[in-house]
Amino acid sequence: MNTNKRFVTFFWGMSAKKSFLLLIASAFVFALPFVTKNVSGEVPLAKLCGVFGWCGLVPLFVTVFDTQKTLKRVLYSLFCFFFVFYFFVYSWFINLYPLDFAGLGNIESIGVIIIAETAIPFLHGIVMTLCVFLGYASAKQINNVFLKSILVSAGYVLGEYMQSVGTFAFPWARLFVGQTENVALLQSASLFGSYFITFIMVLVNSFLAFSLMNVQTNKKKCRNFALVATGIFLVNFTFGVLRINFADLSDCKKLSAVVLQGNIPSGEKWSGEVDEKEVYLQLSEYALAHPMAKEFDADIAVMPETAFPVTLITDDKYKSQHEKVLFEISQKLDAELFVGAFNDEGGKSYNSIFVFSPDGSVTKPYNKHNIVPFGEFLPYRGIIEKIAPSLAEMNMFTSEISRGESFEPIQTKAGKAACLVCFDSIFPETARKQIKGGGEFIVISTNDSWYKTSSAIYQHADHAIMRAIENNVPVIRSANTGVSKIIDNFGRVDSETKVNERTAIGESVYIPESMTLYTKTGDLVVPICGIMIFAFLLYGICAKKKASRN
Repeated sequence: MNTNKRFVTFFWGMSAKKSFLLLIASAFVFALPFVTKNVSGEVPLAKLCGVFGWCGLVPLFVTVFDTQKTLKRVLYSLFCFFFVFYFFVYSWFINLYPLDFAGLGNIESIGVIIIAETAIPFLHGIVMTLCVFLGYASAKQINNVFLKSILVSAGYVLGEYMQSVGTFAFPWARLFVGQTENVALLQSASLFGSYFITFIMVLVNSFLAFSLMNVQTNKKKCRNFALVATGIFLVNFTFGVLRINFADLSDCKKLSAVVLQGNIPSGEKWSGEVDEKEVYLQLSEYALAHPMAKEFDADIAVMPETAFPVTLITDDKYKSQHEKVLFEISQKLDAELFVGAFNDEGGKSYNSIFVFSPDGSVTKPYNKHNIVPFGEFLPYRGIIEKIAPSLAEMNMFTSEISRGESFEPIQTKAGKAACLVCFDSIFPETARKQIKGGGEFIVISTNDSWYKTSSAIYQHADHAIMRAIENNVPVIRSANTGVSKIIDNFGRVDSETKVNERTAIGESVYIPESMTLYTKTGDLVVPICGIMIFAFLLYGICAKKKASRN
């Protein structure tokens, strides 16, 4: 009996039923850092569960690398694992019920949630299965364990990247999201981006799998693979610790920011049950009376996405009541006021961020670049209306939103601001392009009230931490019902709100002058992974042809 088969027999036997149950259990364990995001205490549970991101793939890889498995069994194992993993991660879809904010009744809401909770894990499971299998297939003709681990890790990277491509792009469950409770582990993203974090996490899992596969038959190999996995983890962690603790920020300018969290649930906002003008006027008074106001003079203040659910008119000849209130808040705080609202340009409607200044001026808005399918626009309208009319009726707003095109940061007296509206923040390129174009800090304006108190609120907020690390800039995030955060350039949260509280927070953060390698070069890890897999696939095909001729 060969090494792989012997260990697999020892680990769970060759029973298909036991193998399937183990894959389900390991997928659930791998999802724990994501689904425990809303459980907090003195030590957040997500922080304790973060370790599973570095070892939760081991049972899957033992199956994949088992030389006795048929091609069908490998594909089956990969899909089972990834479907279950994404099913648990996206379990927050259930918390969206009822979808009355999208104009759906109870029965329609149940149908849409069932579709979302099964279709998205299914599609992501297919994508990950095919991409990881490509990595596996490219390594099949190679006896070198190190190359096998690298190629399978490259396949996982491609799978995550493919989730960010196309009309239905939804790169939500990136592996780094489960690691944000320990930002030292994420600092290498400042060099090579967040896909590099995925690469090294999968690489560690792969070497641990090879270590366990040799535990009975070759103690030396078992030890060596475990040492390699440990070494990769420690080098990455050490780099993070050194970057955080030895950075010199003494000569950097400071940005003092106030975040206003209105806590107006979406249903109340759109129905007009709450006067948002009065809410934010009171919050500005609260911010002025708060002890934080005595510690610094605010440079900027940030309000959530569609804080005022109206289309703002910025023509100097006419000011609406909403605009007058915004100027009043800006003048009270003596700060540049970032606010989310709608913007009409050229007959199109945009979900935007405006900046109001105490001097009575207002900037040209940033228009949201990544818009939400079925929430802000209906993709493939003709087809969807025929096959899924309930989905066609979904819309968070009264009209479809158009996609913004500019990546130019907004110039303010406090500096150039890279702006992101809600869904924008899960796409690294949207932030990177603005920072590379001169942005000095990131402002995120979002409305996560749809998610209520589910783990989705925390999963979404954690993408902001990665945007800070990647680009070495502070991030100011204002969420309607939470979580609002003020994040420094290392991804550390200096101040944050709780969910479902009406409050204001403030903090001063540094704005480093240096641009990261990632900001300059982008996600080079992705094409490198693709080239490696293609090259070894080609090598395997050529080797087979050569062997057949001989």
